[in-house]
Amino acid sequence: TMPPAGWANPEIREQYVAKEPEPRQSGIRETLGKLFAPRDNQAYARQLAAWVDHFADQNLPVVSVGYCMGGQLSFLLATKTGRLKAAVCNYGMAPEPDDMAHIACPVYGFYGGTDHRITDLVPGVAEAMAKLGKTFHYKIYPEAGHAFFNDSRVSYHPDAARDGWAETLAFFAHALPQTALAGS
Repeated sequence: TMPPAGWANPEIREQYVAKEPEPRQSGIRETLGKLFAPRDNQAYARQLAAWVDHFADQNLPVVSVGYCMGGQLSFLLATKTGRLKAAVCNYGMAPEPDDMAHIACPVYGFYGGTDHRITDLVPGVAEAMAKLGKTFHYKIYPEAGHAFFNDSRVSYHPDAARDGWAETLAFFAHALPQTALAGS
């Protein structure tokens, strides 16, 4: 029942957990502790890059798409390997400009207009990528919020999700050689 805005706030999380009976409280605290423990996205992206290399070694073209933290990781993955053909970031944070310098593939970002924490930074990301000579396209859906692809949440925005998915498929089709698509 906790609103998503409280997920990253330990005090708000504890208010909601305290309403639950024991032993449920302990289980919820343990789960939330693991979910919200500090994470090393750089390490995750290096692990994902190893998978990209594994598939690329088999002459398979690899693209990446992610949502929220996965969107952030998809964008960050593009900084870790030159073998990724394209990356799509759905409402995830962008890498630091120093990392962006290592991007070798086109990146497409999809963002919700009411998700100000992330979306307000996108024009600066576009500017940084342009200065680095990197290909970055983005689309902002003015009426959509964070997690607009997630059809199990109230933030689901079917028009934005459908359009974003169609744009993603078109982007990947353009990024991949036709011979690679024919073999898929």
